[in-house]
Amino acid sequence: MEVKEKLLRYKAFTENIIENLKNDNLDNLESNLFERQKIINELLEIKDLKENNAKLGEELIILEKELNKIYREKKEEYKKKLSENNKSMMVNKTYGNNVSKINGLVNLKI
Repeated sequence: MEVKEKLLRYKAFTENIIENLKNDNLDNLESNLFERQKIINELLEIKDLKENNAKLGEELIILEKELNKIYREKKEEYKKKLSENNKSMMVNKTYGNNVSKINGLVNLKI
Protein backbone atom coordinates (compact mmCIF):
# COMPACT_ATOMS: atom_id res chain seq x y z
CA MET A 1 0.00 0.00 0.00
CA GLU A 2 1.25 3.44 -0.91
CA VAL A 3 2.19 5.95 1.79
CA LYS A 4 -0.53 8.39 0.80
CA GLU A 5 -3.17 5.65 0.98
CA LYS A 6 -2.01 4.71 4.48
CA LEU A 7 -2.14 8.34 5.54
CA LEU A 8 -5.64 8.71 4.14
CA ARG A 9 -6.78 5.55 5.97
CA TYR A 10 -5.21 6.90 9.16
CA LYS A 11 -7.00 10.22 8.63
CA ALA A 12 -10.33 8.45 8.05
CA PHE A 13 -9.98 6.36 11.22
CA THR A 14 -9.01 9.44 13.23
CA GLU A 15 -12.00 11.43 11.91
CA ASN A 16 -14.28 8.49 12.69
CA ILE A 17 -12.94 8.25 16.24
CA ILE A 18 -13.44 12.00 16.74
CA GLU A 19 -17.05 11.82 15.55
CA ASN A 20 -17.78 8.78 17.71
CA LEU A 21 -16.36 10.52 20.78
CA LYS A 22 -18.34 13.69 20.09
CA ASN A 23 -21.53 11.63 19.85
CA ASP A 24 -20.69 9.43 22.86
CA ASN A 25 -20.76 6.39 20.57
CA LEU A 26 -18.24 4.11 22.23
CA ASP A 27 -19.33 0.84 20.59
CA ASN A 28 -16.60 0.61 17.94
CA LEU A 29 -14.05 2.82 19.65
CA GLU A 30 -11.70 0.04 20.72
CA SER A 31 -11.58 -1.62 17.29
CA ASN A 32 -11.10 1.75 15.56
CA LEU A 33 -8.26 2.64 17.92
CA PHE A 34 -6.67 -0.75 17.29
CA GLU A 35 -6.85 -0.37 13.50
CA ARG A 36 -5.54 3.18 13.75
CA GLN A 37 -2.60 1.99 15.83
CA LYS A 38 -1.76 -0.66 13.22
CA ILE A 39 -1.62 2.07 10.58
CA ILE A 40 0.58 4.20 12.86
CA ASN A 41 2.98 1.28 13.26
CA GLU A 42 3.14 0.81 9.49
CA LEU A 43 3.76 4.54 8.99
CA LEU A 44 6.54 4.60 11.56
CA GLU A 45 8.45 2.06 9.47
CA ILE A 46 8.54 4.46 6.50
CA LYS A 47 11.62 6.64 6.59
CA ASP A 48 10.77 9.33 4.04
CA LEU A 49 7.23 9.89 5.27
CA LYS A 50 7.72 13.46 6.41
CA GLU A 51 9.41 14.68 3.24
CA ASN A 52 6.96 13.20 0.75
CA ASN A 53 3.68 14.06 2.43
CA ALA A 54 4.14 17.38 4.22
CA LYS A 55 0.70 18.86 3.45
CA LEU A 56 -1.20 15.76 4.49
CA GLY A 57 1.03 15.51 7.54
CA GLU A 58 -0.05 19.01 8.60
CA GLU A 59 -3.71 17.98 8.31
CA LEU A 60 -3.03 14.91 10.43
CA ILE A 61 -1.34 17.00 13.12
CA ILE A 62 -4.44 19.22 13.28
CA LEU A 63 -6.63 16.10 13.58
CA GLU A 64 -4.40 14.72 16.34
CA LYS A 65 -4.71 17.96 18.29
CA GLU A 66 -8.49 17.88 17.94
CA LEU A 67 -8.59 14.23 18.99
CA ASN A 68 -6.42 14.90 22.05
CA LYS A 69 -8.63 17.84 23.03
CA ILE A 70 -11.77 15.69 22.77
CA TYR A 71 -10.07 12.87 24.72
CA ARG A 72 -9.32 15.28 27.57
CA GLU A 73 -12.85 16.72 27.55
CA LYS A 74 -14.50 13.30 27.52
CA LYS A 75 -12.14 12.00 30.20
CA GLU A 76 -13.12 14.85 32.51
CA GLU A 77 -16.80 14.40 31.68
CA TYR A 78 -16.69 10.67 32.45
CA LYS A 79 -14.64 11.22 35.61
CA LYS A 80 -17.27 13.69 36.80
CA LYS A 81 -20.12 11.27 36.01
CA LEU A 82 -18.31 8.41 37.76
CA SER A 83 -17.63 10.58 40.78
CA GLU A 84 -21.31 11.55 41.01
CA ASN A 85 -22.38 7.92 40.58
CA ASN A 86 -19.90 6.72 43.20
CA LYS A 87 -21.15 9.30 45.71
CA SER A 88 -24.75 8.29 45.05
CA MET A 89 -23.92 4.58 45.36
CA MET A 90 -22.00 5.19 48.58
CA VAL A 91 -24.93 7.09 50.10
CA ASN A 92 -27.35 4.36 49.05
CA LYS A 93 -25.08 1.64 50.44
CA THR A 94 -24.54 3.45 53.71
CA TYR A 95 -28.04 4.71 54.35
CA GLY A 96 -30.17 2.59 52.08
CA ASN A 97 -33.03 4.23 50.24
CA ASN A 98 -34.07 6.18 53.31
CA VAL A 99 -31.93 9.19 52.45
CA SER A 100 -34.95 11.50 52.37
CA LYS A 101 -36.00 10.33 55.86
CA ILE A 102 -32.47 10.93 57.11
CA ASN A 103 -32.43 14.38 55.53
CA GLY A 104 -35.71 15.11 57.28
CA LEU A 105 -34.26 14.05 60.64
CA VAL A 106 -31.18 16.18 60.11
CA ASN A 107 -33.34 19.23 59.50
CA LEU A 108 -35.33 18.72 62.72
CA LYS A 109 -34.39 21.04 65.54
CA ILE A 110 -34.12 19.16 68.77
